[in-house]
Amino acid sequence: PSRFVVELLEKHGLAVVETVRAPQGSEACVQITETAKELSQILLESNEVVPSLVKTGKYLIQVAQFDAALEALKNAGESIEADQQRALALGKLRRNPEAIALLEKRRPEVDAAKQELLSTSDSSRAKVLTTVIVETLGILGGRYKDAWRIKRSDALVRAAIANYREAYDATGDSYPGINAAALALEAGDRAGA
Repeated sequence: PSRFVVELLEKHGLAVVETVRAPQGSEACVQITETAKELSQILLESNEVVPSLVKTGKYLIQVAQFDAALEALKNAGESIEADQQRALALGKLRRNPEAIALLEKRRPEVDAAKQELLSTSDSSRAKVLTTVIVETLGILGGRYKDAWRIKRSDALVRAAIANYREAYDATGDSYPGINAAALALEAGDRAGA
């Protein structure tokens, strides 16, 4: 576990659970989920609820504890960062329609960030706006891509590519641009790549 999580668990007398990719439903996974519930309750009583719960959710996703991550993120508030992490965990659990719906409701915030990015001269603000755009649309594109790989629907692959391209066009970030081109090639659209 990350130093942050270990220190927080030890501070509150909770067991540090070894998280070596415990299979979903296994005893270790159940224990991790229970620890995440306890940790969420502790964080609710602290002053840094949302950032701490989002960090905990991110960590649990990194160690493939997706149910535990969703449990930790339940009380993380309604920030765009919390929804990004929820969508990642949902996607890993093959619950792509829920992940897509969660991030599609964030489109007005992404659109506002794109508009503000066009007019800001503050480089630190531009970095924040770029992160909102790239992360949200990149994760959304990834959920559409995963759904397409399961259902092979043209509408899903078009939505995935469109989200990646939108992020690239708005920010120039290479990550979504590469994903758009690679997915277009994978889908057989050489011209769109």
